[in-house]
Amino acid sequence: MTKKISVLLIDDDEILCEKIKQDLPLNADPVFESHSAENAVHHLTQHKPDLVLLDNQLPKLNGLEVIETFKEISPNSCIVFFSSNMDVETVAEAIHAKSDHILSKNELNKEKLETLVNAVIESKNSKKSFKGIFRSLVAREQVKEGAKRIAVLEDDEFFSFQLRWVLEKHQNHPNRLESYTTVQKFQDQLKKSTPDILFLDYYLPDGNSTSVLKDIKARNLKTKVIMVSSQENPEVAINLKELNCDGYIVKGDRWKEHLYDCISEFDL
Repeated sequence: MTKKISVLLIDDDEILCEKIKQDLPLNADPVFESHSAENAVHHLTQHKPDLVLLDNQLPKLNGLEVIETFKEISPNSCIVFFSSNMDVETVAEAIHAKSDHILSKNELNKEKLETLVNAVIESKNSKKSFKGIFRSLVAREQVKEGAKRIAVLEDDEFFSFQLRWVLEKHQNHPNRLESYTTVQKFQDQLKKSTPDILFLDYYLPDGNSTSVLKDIKARNLKTKVIMVSSQENPEVAINLKELNCDGYIVKGDRWKEHLYDCISEFDL
């Protein structure tokens, strides 16, 4: 059973590298350090680190340009991409390049690093997905007084990331956030417990969203369900209201405004 993992830290800021190394838990050992993408190739080839912490702002080649190459060199390495300038385009490119997780640079604190390391260890021991384990560990840490359990059922991974990002930045409580990309995975969890809030994609490739709405309301009428749709259809909105849907967000230019309204209305 794995108890320690190797880590490769790639950042040209030597002061930050020292801080991150100090903040990494004891079960992150050994820790390799590189200040350029080119030099990092040597460590990837020689050591095949379990966890790679990759900064985007690097000399010559940036982090986005090398994620896919790094995955080819060391396919079993978990790559966590971070940047001080996390705009929508950067997030989209990092997701497309198949990074395992994305963080803003100011989120690289001691607690988050410990969770990342523990998630990689648990993933290696259980042979389960790092993403699912990491989200589960974060969710456990977020269970505090006044917090709500919020689930996002959305097959568009990029929009799901944006939605969770805004919720994390503007929520009023340290809520427990969970995300699912398929109806089956969500229903498996639903058998154990129901969320307080569900953001539900109207167009799901593997299931009927209205059936999910009816199911969750039958289990717990107090659960608030906000339907998320790429189209603004008044007839659909009226039908959903009749099914006790609590909110409706259209994936248009004003979706964030509608989300802010939900945060305020439901005290998230």
